[in-house]
This record gives sequence, structure tokens and C-alpha cells, in this order.
Amino acid sequence: MAIVWDTVFGPVKFTYEGDSLRADVDGDISFRGVVFGGWTASLAALAAADGLDGQVLSALHVVFTGQVRPGALLFDIEQLRTGGSMAARRVTAHQGGEPLASIQAWFTRPNLFPPATHPRATPPQRPWNDCPTIEWSWPDAPFLRHIDERGIDYPTSYATFQNGPPHVELWARIKRNLEPLPRQLLDVILFDAHLLDAAYRATTLTDLHMVSLDLCVTWAATPPDGWLHVTTDALIGPSLVATTGTLADDQGSRYAVATSQGRAYAPR
Repeated sequence: MAIVWDTVFGPVKFTYEGDSLRADVDGDISFRGVVFGGWTASLAALAAADGLDGQVLSALHVVFTGQVRPGALLFDIEQLRTGGSMAARRVTAHQGGEPLASIQAWFTRPNLFPPATHPRATPPQRPWNDCPTIEWSWPDAPFLRHIDERGIDYPTSYATFQNGPPHVELWARIKRNLEPLPRQLLDVILFDAHLLDAAYRATTLTDLHMVSLDLCVTWAATPPDGWLHVTTDALIGPSLVATTGTLADDQGSRYAVATSQGRAYAPR
């Protein structure tokens, strides 16, 4: 029996292969031939949600141990805890027999989440319709075409993506309605797409490569619809970077936070 979810990038189908769930990963959801890590984490979360009857994520932690390529991706799911209102799952994503990501996630009933009202911060002074798009990044990251993004404090080209502050800020939205869990995965995608941007902006996008070692996202409230305010910052060392990020609605109410560590190295 197939399991089908509607997502930011369109319908995704899971099928069983023995005790594992399988999804076929689209080559368009990749960056320079490697499947986007936020999408790998999102697929693992959807696989983990099988049988949880509408529960949503309260926390997601993924450790990336290898590069996922377009094609079949298998997910092995382990039940860590199943309670009346919360459940914990561990998922290993593997391809060709090699484990490439390990995900641990807490799920909860949606009614345990309040609306995003506190803590409230001052909304950005630049409204979304006064901010430029970041369409210039689409040739290398075509999956971002599915998300309407406008730079508040964000480079306007590859040439300007260097020697700046370790900080980026942008508006983002999708123009489709999703079920609560796939809607949360937009947050995972936004964080993974832009956490390392803060580090790249303070160094160089062309002379330095970075890979995400992990990603941790925690929700404190129900994700809102409409425009989202994405903010990320970085601490930069000689070989490792630490990044943090927040998501808020268009009124400044923050509802999710994230961290990620990256490995930086000079291209060969």
C-alpha cells in the first residue's frame, strides 16, 4: 500500500520494501548533484509519522553522514516511545546499503501547540513587497522556485555573497495549503537552505565549501500561514561554523528555532 503526502515540492509517495519505507528522490531537489539535506530530513520525518494519526513535530534532529543522490532512498524506522500525547521515533535513511542520515524526532498532538503569539519581536521595517527576490540562486538550487522568497538583508548575487556580516534575513511563503505536518517541513527546508548562508556571507561563496553536519529544529507554537520572517546568524571558526536561526510570522511572533553545525573546507 502506498502512502502519499502533498508537500512543498508536490506529491511524495512512500511504498514498503520489506520493513523499510521507500521514496524516490527527484533530481531537481538537489544542489550541485547532491540531494538537499532539508529534503532528506523532511522525507525521514514523513516516514516516521506513518501510523501516528495526525501528530505533528515538536522537535527534529538530523545528523548527516553522507551525500544522498537522486534515486531510491530507504528509511528504517524505530519506535523509541509511544505515549498518549507524544511519540519519539528514530529513522535511518540509507541508499545502496550505506546509512546517509540519522533522524530523531518527537511528535505530539496538534492541540498541545498554542498559536504563535509569544515572544513577540519587532517585525522587519522592510515589507515583503519592498524586498528583491532571490531568483538569482535558482540555477544552482532549482527547488527554491517553489518558495516565494524576498531578501530583507540578503545578498543580491553571488558576487555580493562574501565579506559581509554573518547574518541573513528574508521573507518567505508558499502559495498552497498543506496539512500541518507537511507545512512544518517548509520550516525545515527554510532553515537548512539558509542557516549556512549566514556563514557563507561572512566568508565567500566561491572560494569555500561548507557542508551541514547536523540540523536541529524545535517548535514552540503552531506554524502560521502567510509570510514568514527568516533570520539566521553564524559563529565562524577556521574549520567549523555554528549557526542559529528563528522563524516568526509577519507580526514578529516567533514560533521555531534551529541550530546547525557546518564543516568548512577549501575546494580542491
